[in-house]
Amino acid sequence: MTQTIDCTVEDAFRVATDVKKLPEWNPLVLEVTPLSGEKVEVGAQFVFKLSKIGNQTMEVTDLRQNESVTYTPISRMLTGFHKWDFAELDGKTRVDHTQEMSLKGFFRFLLPINPLFKMLAGRITKTDAASIQEYLEKPSR
Repeated sequence: MTQTIDCTVEDAFRVATDVKKLPEWNPLVLEVTPLSGEKVEVGAQFVFKLSKIGNQTMEVTDLRQNESVTYTPISRMLTGFHKWDFAELDGKTRVDHTQEMSLKGFFRFLLPINPLFKMLAGRITKTDAASIQEYLEKPSR
């Protein structure tokens, strides 16, 4: 999914990587607990308390300042990632979201419901995109 947000790349990147403040703008994220310190850097791990999903440990697996960030779940059940790519576009910011989630290991026996996981990942991506855009384009910010 690709979106254009009326803000600078620096602002969009800062908001997407300030995990402690995710609950302020993302309705899916209720709380974030750092497991390896407050700093968002490659290898940093956080527990995201997600609405209707529960706790999910995430690790930052790629981070390029003002260019991209990738969050990867640490899970016995799921494999995949959510990557955000940022680029300047005519004074605004283009954000490319790539999210892939699939079942792994023993949980592959649930493959018949794998399309539901893909649909859920798509909904999460759309909610993330709409929420960050609304937050960054809010006049009172």
